[in-house]
Amino acid sequence: MSHGVFSCIPFPSRNIEKRVAFSEIIYLSPRSRNRQNGRQVCRQELCGTNCINVTSPLTWEENACGRDLFFLFIDGFIYFGIVLLLETRVLAKLIRLLKARLQRVKRPTISQMRQESVIEDSEVLQEEERIRHLTAAQPGSGGEALVVSELTKVFKNFHAVKHLTFGIHQEECFGFLGVNGAGKTTTFRMLTGDCLPTEGNAFIQNSSLGIDLKRFQSYLGYCPQFDALIDRLTGREMLMLFGRLRGLFGNDLLDKVEKMIRLTELSKHADKQTQFYR
Repeated sequence: MSHGVFSCIPFPSRNIEKRVAFSEIIYLSPRSRNRQNGRQVCRQELCGTNCINVTSPLTWEENACGRDLFFLFIDGFIYFGIVLLLETRVLAKLIRLLKARLQRVKRPTISQMRQESVIEDSEVLQEEERIRHLTAAQPGSGGEALVVSELTKVFKNFHAVKHLTFGIHQEECFGFLGVNGAGKTTTFRMLTGDCLPTEGNAFIQNSSLGIDLKRFQSYLGYCPQFDALIDRLTGREMLMLFGRLRGLFGNDLLDKVEKMIRLTELSKHADKQTQFYR
């Protein structure tokens, strides 16, 4: 027996001609490898302490994988929760609420910041009063195309936008003017969801900038300050791209693109690359 090689692995009892317990082992003998594919079944007394006790790999033991599987299961829930928070913007709302709390704590310090003396125009004051009454009496935009109420953005100790309040009527062309650094770009960044306001809100119909940003954004179209055309695309391809970004597809997309080409008298140049537009 001392010349044999022991392999302490379990051998299913159904493959054994005689009834041998499952916990028994395999004895490999150089002189008996031609018998039963080189394996000879023996009982536990042939191996003594060299036998291996068969245990489940799903236990909590150090050499098992139960711990690993458990923590992989927990990791799945954790990372799925993080993705869910990011996709539903719940995390952004929590961060905004936390910043609002910190802002209330810092408010005494912010109130001491040096502010330029600004005399507000009487029409501006009237507009602010009108919007306050409108938001108090009716939900959402109250029939206006857009309502901005007390919109504020603070960067550290600097007020980029301070309690901006105005309303835009339906089918109205509204000019938003101001000197450099007045907060025009920051206001548009907040209205498009590019950055979160410190305080205040905006409404389009029944959608709110602070509560339902995605629905609020679905009512907006935005033309950037600088040229947004991609040089290698044609005018038609650019319109198709923007149409898809707006959620159009199929025949509806094609009809809208053709309508815009005719409306802008771009028919002769619609299939030219935009880099050649002058």
